Amino acid sequence: MSDGQKLKDCVAKRKEANKALDDKLNKAEENNRTRRREAAEKSNRQY
Repeated sequence: MSDGQKLKDCVAKRKEANKALDDKLNKAEENNRTRRREAAEKSNRQY
C-alpha cells in the first residue's frame, strides 16, 4: 500500500470518528435540553 493510500485511509477513518463523536455530542446535548425542559415544567407545576 502506498503512503498516499495510507494517508487517505487515515483521513477517512478520522472523518468517520469525528462524525460519530459529533453525533454522540449532539444526542447528549439534546438529552440535557430535554431533561432541563422537563425539570422546569415540573418545577412550574409545583407553584
